[in-house]
Amino acid sequence: MGAVKKYNIPFTGLSLGRHEYNFIVEDKFFEHFEHSEVTKGKVAVGIVLQKDETMLVVDLHLKGTVNIMCDRCADLFDMPVESKQQVIFKLDSSEHLEEDDVV
Repeated sequence: MGAVKKYNIPFTGLSLGRHEYNFIVEDKFFEHFEHSEVTKGKVAVGIVLQKDETMLVVDLHLKGTVNIMCDRCADLFDMPVESKQQVIFKLDSSEHLEEDDVV
């Protein structure tokens, strides 16, 4: 899992404030997931972490191509992918929030 481990971000040691990370995820990354539909690709991953005392806000932006099998003809093809997502991690367990993007 060494190729995947280089994408770990140890957020517990991060100082408060904004932190940016950029990765290029390629074929070696996808090879580590045995039952995934994606086995090849090249995706740029941008991550912005905003850490404060009670929460961690993670903004993700993915853009690139992944090689997958066509549902109709079963041929492999490169499909463009792009996604922007925000996830909020509450670090204080005393307050319970029921929102889809809060963990």
